[in-house]
Amino acid sequence: MSIKVSIIIINYNTVDLLKKCLSSIKQYCTRDDIEIIVVDNNSHDNSVAMVQSEFPDVVLIASKTNLGFVKGNNLAAKQAKGKYVLLLNSDTELTEDGIDGIIDFMDKTPDAGVVGGKILFPNKTLQLSCRRFSLYLSEFINQTTGLVKGINPFASYIKMKHLDYGKSHIIDWVSGAYMLIRNDLINEIGLFDDEIFMFCEDMDLCKRVYNHGYSVYYFPGSTIIHYHGATAKKNPSRSIFYSFWSSSIYFRKHRGTRSAAFYKRTVFITWHLLKAFLILLGYISKSSKIKEKKLLFTDLISFYKHATHAAGDNK
Repeated sequence: MSIKVSIIIINYNTVDLLKKCLSSIKQYCTRDDIEIIVVDNNSHDNSVAMVQSEFPDVVLIASKTNLGFVKGNNLAAKQAKGKYVLLLNSDTELTEDGIDGIIDFMDKTPDAGVVGGKILFPNKTLQLSCRRFSLYLSEFINQTTGLVKGINPFASYIKMKHLDYGKSHIIDWVSGAYMLIRNDLINEIGLFDDEIFMFCEDMDLCKRVYNHGYSVYYFPGSTIIHYHGATAKKNPSRSIFYSFWSSSIYFRKHRGTRSAAFYKRTVFITWHLLKAFLILLGYISKSSKIKEKKLLFTDLISFYKHATHAAGDNK
């Protein structure tokens, strides 16, 4: 029997969540034309042993290094035999909806290159998984003053907060936490960009899908639960930096080298200004939040210097 869907899961030190994810697939996906591929990014929490002992039918790729989300998915995609590839985060669980609905939707929608399903938080509230392509100003605010105040006037527009999530839509891009893709399209344009370690890889992929003549859809009929950022929360400053760095790669690819260089440099300078402001504010207030934000910008500046040195990029 031919494989209809290859389910790819990338894991890094989330053994309990991974077990829940695989158990939910076993419970709610009764199809016999699927394969499950797990890439373990050199975890140290017994993830590999758990998969081997409790899910022997899973194709397990145990990497000796942390490849990251992007390279891990790309590695698994090369081995995927399915007509479609379903990307699932390790911190997700299927629900009683299963995945038949999203597969049927792809079957019946020939212009769909990518389809994203409905995502809920553990408390069953909606997780906004549909987005518009990033704008310079919005991303600049996200990576600078937004880190202090948590406010971005473009957030509602970019995150499509007024979208009716009860209906199907053509949209700009969907979250890579739950994404169905045509495997033949992957063979033509590739999956994720290896230059991106994490974040923005899904937006970049969907942009390339449109450039190749296909569309991106949201479909509400197959729902999952997403614990959202279980790995990223372990190191928030590094995750924020990866988000910034990946957004600069996206802008360079789709808006031009000069524009991306200006964006990177402007954000870097603003980090210095915000750090200086927080140092001065620290003389007035001894708030722990001020100290935390000052340390955050110290980390971001350090990460930036390291990344530009490693890339030979001083712009």
